[in-house]
Amino acid sequence: MKKILLFSVIVVLVSSCQPKVKVTKEYFSTDDNNKMYFESYGSGETAIVFIHGWSVNCRSWDDQINYFKDDYKVILIDLPGFGNSDHKRQDWSMQNYGKDVAGLCNKLDLKNVYLVGWSLGTAVVVEAAGLLGNNAKAVILVDQLHETEYVYDSTGVNDWYHRQVSKYKDFNAWYKSFHNDSTLATKFLSMMPPEDRLPEWWKPSVVSFFKWQDDYLKKSVSKLKIPIRAINASNMITNEGQWKSFYKDYKLTVFENSTHMLVWEYPQKFNETLLQIINETSN
Repeated sequence: MKKILLFSVIVVLVSSCQPKVKVTKEYFSTDDNNKMYFESYGSGETAIVFIHGWSVNCRSWDDQINYFKDDYKVILIDLPGFGNSDHKRQDWSMQNYGKDVAGLCNKLDLKNVYLVGWSLGTAVVVEAAGLLGNNAKAVILVDQLHETEYVYDSTGVNDWYHRQVSKYKDFNAWYKSFHNDSTLATKFLSMMPPEDRLPEWWKPSVVSFFKWQDDYLKKSVSKLKIPIRAINASNMITNEGQWKSFYKDYKLTVFENSTHMLVWEYPQKFNETLLQIINETSN
């Protein structure tokens, strides 16, 4: 009994001596006076900035926090218009979002920044990387920008948007969209705002994204001089050859049997893949 008690005391003492990971939850004021919510974990010399996609928020990246926070500074952001951030802006362009993210990185004096963007967030991290210059180490594109040649189709985008409006907060519709996976549908819907209708400010942001693919993707990417790594799902073909002919330092990883929700479907595999990318590009 004495040995058990002694062991318990030692465990408690050792645990109490472990350094605590620094956690902050704050707001950053953007250039157009929107309060942008962000969370910061850890204090490593290398930072990983995670940018969510359209219609969700920073909770998209919850499975990445514990995996990376002990060795890296982890930053999660609610882009303006989503989550806890303001939605008072007029300019919903990807360039403006890039300024938001780069502004926060500069405010926090982040160095060696890995920018991870999922879906719409891919455009945001490309724009932010261009503004961060030498402080950006690499851009990681998660299941979007499957090619470099896009033609904006306003009719197609409007049709797609109206389908999203009709499915807003409809569990059965999203359940089917997520291949009858109730866990994914529940997680996705948990990030929906309190409004009964799809927020009207969501349309200009997603329209800006689709226009950006056509008008600015190649222009903005061509200005970068850092590695671009893509982690894509298998349910959509990526034109890897097109990317490599356009941008030399591009590499693709495809998760087999995955969908656009690959980060949630395979969190451990995603974390391990991201860590491999960081290690590979750290020199």
